[in-house]
Amino acid sequence: MPPSTEETRKYAKLHLTYEIWMVAGLVDRFKRFDSLLSSLDETNTDPAVSEVFDLVGRNADIEAFAIHSRILIDFLYDKKRRHTCVAKDFFEDSGTWSIKRPKKTKGLESIPSRAGVEVAHLSYARRDLSVPWDYNRIWDDLVAGFRAFVDDASAKHLAADTRAKIAALLPAEADERVRLDFPSDTLAAQRVRTYSTTAPPPIEVFPDQGTAIIRPSAQPPTGD
Repeated sequence: MPPSTEETRKYAKLHLTYEIWMVAGLVDRFKRFDSLLSSLDETNTDPAVSEVFDLVGRNADIEAFAIHSRILIDFLYDKKRRHTCVAKDFFEDSGTWSIKRPKKTKGLESIPSRAGVEVAHLSYARRDLSVPWDYNRIWDDLVAGFRAFVDDASAKHLAADTRAKIAALLPAEADERVRLDFPSDTLAAQRVRTYSTTAPPPIEVFPDQGTAIIRPSAQPPTGD
């Protein structure tokens, strides 16, 4: 049985908005740490500096990004499991969304299985050297999907205030990142930082701790 309008409205307000907020915030966090890692001295014993260079924390950020991104990809592209919420639930005709949504990019195609192998399961398919997570490209592809979702979802299933909150979490323009003061109910978006949407700063992989660590590097990463 399709979910009721009350169910979709409540679920989007509480949970879908949270997932988008997490991915947007983690991308912003990666960018801040890219800058800090290139400007701070790793031998500095100041606790704040040590926190920036903490590998466990960096791994946790990357793993959170992988899981939350997978959730949003599954939502946009209807990875329907029992009791899961997907984008087509927010349309009067469930077939409308498959026409309206952007085609899934090659970058998004690989994320769900990669998150399962590298993060969610202790898989023998894990690589000895994890390739970097192209967070800028992944986020930009997700933004394209959620722009279409916000524009076309049924007003019956997606409340106006939730629609505005999701829109505020997406970049306002091609070269900006915006964030809502979540979880406040205010609809005023706070611009927190301006970034170029060109390729992310070069990063290097340190596999000794089990997953990719964002660190400054003189050379851009190789591979897809």
